[in-house]
Amino acid sequence: AVGGPERKLTDLVIGHYIYQGAITWSPDGKFLLYAGPSENERTRSHVSLLNVETLETKRLPDPSENCQFITFPVLSPDGRTLAEACQLSFGLSSIYVTPFPNGKSRLLIQNKGDLGGLTWSKDGRCLIYALNGELWRIAASGGTPERLWFAQDAQGPVISPTGNRLAYMRSVF
Repeated sequence: AVGGPERKLTDLVIGHYIYQGAITWSPDGKFLLYAGPSENERTRSHVSLLNVETLETKRLPDPSENCQFITFPVLSPDGRTLAEACQLSFGLSSIYVTPFPNGKSRLLIQNKGDLGGLTWSKDGRCLIYALNGELWRIAASGGTPERLWFAQDAQGPVISPTGNRLAYMRSVF
């Protein structure tokens, strides 16, 4: 963004699921997290952590053995918690939170429908996610999700770095 030559970091092979190529930065800018299939497995996806200086890649443990596709990995603003979506099958998905870099995953919520994006609030206290074209907010500690009534046909929510703006794509099929 500030200029200089581009540098290839890795190749991402997109598998059978549209959201496998999602990437996100760690808050300190040292790592990229991305969802994608392993080299010999094109029908499942996992999250990997890429050190942008050394190009070392580490596959992170799946939050559940029942996940077919792991998508939308996002680190909390303080970098201590990973949230990720787990597609159990088409039409059934879950959101997990895991202490980062190591820890036991905890199921935050299970949803009927397909997730269309996931992001943290600026203070790291809640997650905003797109589900079936609607935006929802849930506390990172768990609880009942709250629908955000202003969005329709919503996909890919993101919070601005200052935390005072929410953007999303409106996708109509």
